[in-house]
Parts: sequence; C-alpha cells; structure tokens
Amino acid sequence: MRTAIIARVFVFAALAGCGDSSDSEASHANDAGPADPSADPRDAFPGRFCEIFVGYPAESPGLIDFEIWGSQSLGNCPQAAWEALDFDAIQAELGAVFVLPNGPRAILADFGGGVAFGENVRSFGDIDMQVVSYLRDFDPSEADEETPYRSSLVEQEGEKGFSAGREVYELITDEGDVFTLVTVDLNVISSVEDLPGLGARLTNLPDGWVWQATVLDADRRIEANGALQAMRDELGNTYQRAADPVADPRDDIPGRYCEILLGYLNDEGLLSFEIWGSQFVGDCPQAKWDALDFEAIRTEYEALFINPNGPRAGITDFGGDFEGVGEEIRVYGGIQMQLVSTIPSFDPSMGGGGGYTLSLIDQTSVKGYNAGSEVYELLTDDGRLYTMVTVDLNNILDLSELPGVGARLENLPAGWTWQATVLDAERRIEVDGNLESLQDELGNTYQRAGD
Repeated sequence: MRTAIIARVFVFAALAGCGDSSDSEASHANDAGPADPSADPRDAFPGRFCEIFVGYPAESPGLIDFEIWGSQSLGNCPQAAWEALDFDAIQAELGAVFVLPNGPRAILADFGGGVAFGENVRSFGDIDMQVVSYLRDFDPSEADEETPYRSSLVEQEGEKGFSAGREVYELITDEGDVFTLVTVDLNVISSVEDLPGLGARLTNLPDGWVWQATVLDADRRIEANGALQAMRDELGNTYQRAADPVADPRDDIPGRYCEILLGYLNDEGLLSFEIWGSQFVGDCPQAKWDALDFEAIRTEYEALFINPNGPRAGITDFGGDFEGVGEEIRVYGGIQMQLVSTIPSFDPSMGGGGGYTLSLIDQTSVKGYNAGSEVYELLTDDGRLYTMVTVDLNNILDLSELPGVGARLENLPAGWTWQATVLDAERRIEVDGNLESLQDELGNTYQRAGD
C-alpha cells in the first residue's frame, strides 16, 4: 500500500518540493566539503532534495491529511543519510498512520519555488527538514488509480521559472498545452547530462503528444495564482504549467469593454484626457485587464495621469459608434483599444467625473434604446434627464441587478431622483461634439445630448 500511495501523491510531492533553487545550490556548496570518492554521484545534482509525507487521519472518515516535510533550502539530503532512515520508526515516533518517502528528487527551475509553512525545522536522522506543503483529504482507496500523463490541479501560490537561454524540457499534449519539466526523480535520472535524452526513454507517450527540448528566447515563468496543473511522465519526473484561469462571469456580460484615460496638460494649464477604449475593436477579458501595469503604460505614453476605467458594459440597444477620433489602434497587454473620445478641459478642483459631477465630452455618436425597453434615469433638481448608458462591472456583477440600483444610491443630491422607466417610443442620444456625462456613486454612467 505504501508504494501505491506514493504513486498517487507523487504529483503533489513534486509541487511541494519546489524550494528556491538558488538557496538549495548554496546549501550544496556549503555542505560539500572535501571530495568523497565513495559519495553517490547524485549528491552533486543541483537542486537535490528529499521529502517525507507524514499522514494523519483527516476530519472526514477514511481520508488522510499529509504534512509534507522537505529538505529544500536546508541541505541537499545526501544519499547515504537518506538510505539510512528508518521510516517505520519515524512513523511510530510521530504517531502517524502513514510515512511515505519521496526522493531523492531535484528541482530544475532557475528561480522561485514553494514557500515553507512555519519555521519549525525537524531532523530526520542527519537530514534537516521543514514543512513545505500540505495535502488535504487524500483518499487511499484511489491510490492505484494514478497513471502517468494525467493532469492534476493543485492549490498553490507563488511562481517559479527558467531564465532566457536555458534549455528546458517540455511535454506538449494533443491539445497544444505545454508542460515544463520542473522536478526529476533521481532514482531514474542520475546526472544533468541525462536530461536531453529523456524523451527517448518515454515509450508510453499518449497519441499525439510530443516531448521536446527547447532553448528559451525569454524567461519562462510558471505562476500559481491559487492553482497549478501538474503531471508526471512514466519515469516519475514532474511537469507543470499555470492553471487555466477561472473564467470571470462578467466576461460574458453583453457590451463589456474597458477604457484607459491618459491625462495631459492643455494650453490653459488644465488637464485634458484621451479616452482609449476596447469598444468595437476587441474584448477585454478580466484576466488580461487585471494583469495590466498602468504605471508602465503611463510612462510609455508620457502622460501625467492615468485612470483605468473598467471593466464596464454598454447597455444601450443600438449605436455607440465613434466618429472623428482617428484610426490608430493600440494594444495594451493584449487588449486592443482605439481613441473613442476626449475630454478637452478638466478642472480637478471641480471634482472627479464620479459622484454626480458633470463632464463635457467631445464625441460624435448616436446611441439609444428601443420602444418598450426599460431604462434607468437620473432626473436633476433643475429638470435635466440623464439616461444610464454604461455600468461599472466592479459594482454590477449581472445586468439583472440594474432595477435595484436606485436603492443602493445613498448620496443622491438634494432634489434629484433615480427612476426606472419603460419607453413608449425610441430614445436617441445623438451628439456632435458636446456630450454631457455624469456618474453615480457606483460608477455607472448617465448621458444626455448637450444643449
């Protein structure tokens, strides 16, 4: 049973065993001492480590929680010391239901790795180890189901990777997913020189899969923002890739877009804004929007200010095309945008565009609603009517929430009214260079044609 369970948890073991490789190599240098002709040649393998899985009964009956103790960053786990360990004695000493050895292994990544949980260091024989990860609610009945080349999703934070110019080893699935070799089993890989020939030893690759060696043109980072995908080959070596991001439900809201406002000084010494938006030129997935470095964008375009405005969704029934804004398309972090409008003059002392403050926008456009549509309006104390045209998807997660927006507005100016209206006739907001726009306290935008 011990062997079967080791096979099942092997992927998790490799994930846990990703301590900082530079720290590990430094430990090797410190521990090396004079050359010992009887030493196991694998002791000199860069990034070498060992792990011990210590299992206790989980809260759920029949399941096991594992503490994963590893030598990463503490020492290189010499083969003689590893082979001298009495795992049955360790199990008895710790009162565990299982103790599973996992090693020796080696991490290949140039940088990054796992995070130790706590500062507790325990000596197993002559090998110092610390808790590097946990495996919760493992089902021993599934121990015999583990097969090579099956992807597992593992919860983890942090990143690891390889530097430009480095040769890396990849598994490419029949669907084109690329997994990079990150740890190797030193029971089957005894030297770095063995790695380029690894592919020839894999006789059971699934149909359509490819193993290859690649020299990187740029750094390759494997970021685990909560999850990693991992698999092992038939020799027990582990490959990883960043898990596919969980789709944000707001990505599917009709009319979704994002904008970036770049601020410059005009001739009057006031701010003017270029408004770049993804409308009509592309989508704006949440994952790409969250990854943007707005300060870097501001610097690249020599702007005084930058204001990200998104994600948003246009909710009109028709129109919204923009005229007279040029044909340049920019790509910000994979998001295509065009210049959709400008704010020629903005006085910061008058307050921002949010909080019911009026902005005048230079835009030529037509948008509107069909007869029978329910629209949402702000009616000012002097009788001006503004119609909601876009919503802030940071505060509105589904368009079904729109009828309840009014109840959430706690700071309406005195004499103002928010209301929902079903149109008897088509409503058009048609402007030629003078668009009045304001936002409520939730960031939703209302507009009317300027006088």
